[in-house]
Amino acid sequence: MITEHTEELASLYVLGLLPPDEARWFEADIAADAEVAALVARLEAGAAAIAAAIPPRDPPPALRGRIMSQIRSEEPASASVPPSLGSRTVRLPWAIAACLALLVGGLAYERYHLKLLVDSFLLRDVAQQRELDRVQTRDTDLQQQLDAALAHNTALASQTAGLQSQLDAMRGEVAALHARDALSQIKIATLASLSRDIPQAVAVVAWDGDTQRGILRTSKVPAARADQDYQLWIIDPGYKQPVSAGIFDPGKEAHFQPVQSISKAEKFAISLEKKGGSAAPQGPIVLVGE
Repeated sequence: MITEHTEELASLYVLGLLPPDEARWFEADIAADAEVAALVARLEAGAAAIAAAIPPRDPPPALRGRIMSQIRSEEPASASVPPSLGSRTVRLPWAIAACLALLVGGLAYERYHLKLLVDSFLLRDVAQQRELDRVQTRDTDLQQQLDAALAHNTALASQTAGLQSQLDAMRGEVAALHARDALSQIKIATLASLSRDIPQAVAVVAWDGDTQRGILRTSKVPAARADQDYQLWIIDPGYKQPVSAGIFDPGKEAHFQPVQSISKAEKFAISLEKKGGSAAPQGPIVLVGE
């Protein structure tokens, strides 16, 4: 398995920058490990391709002389260099240039790629922040609309309550008017005694011509004999005879309805009739009143 340390040693080996002892040790790894040997071959091929792509350029004459003088002065030392390293020493300047170009190009590419990534993250962060601001603004607007709607509903509820109160008051007034009007249509008649035997006897009649119904109350009217009944009569100018409103018990409040429709109750009278009453007054009139 190729580790980062192995890749670093392989790069330095191709550049010719490993010390002799480390170079011999690494060459033993190359001979023993095919994967390491393939890595070194790829690095050498890449360096050679880059070097071949650089156009040739003649060095200045003075530089050539200095380089040749340095080579001649180092020839005895170069004889002790192993053949495998000596072959690389001849192309060392090209290898250094090629590998440096690879390293510089790789670093530049990584730096450019990293800048693109950073810029994309920054742009995405700016877009997300803008979207967040837009959502927050929308949320604020919606909250304001909701508050306004709630305030409006509260005002409407208060207004509705006020209108309902006014409506209830108006209904109360109408009911009072109806009741007062109904009372104005009711005829109240007081009947006084005509009998010397019961001079203090009194009767009160409340008559509603719209409903053709009435109420009778008596005071100090003695009970009738077992073979007699008190009978109420309504005197209407439209009829020749008084109209019967039925028999009643003087000890109780009597609700009555005449046997015929009454258009005008001019007077009321109470007679003492035979048991069960009669169709027309036959007994004595004991109370009468308008």
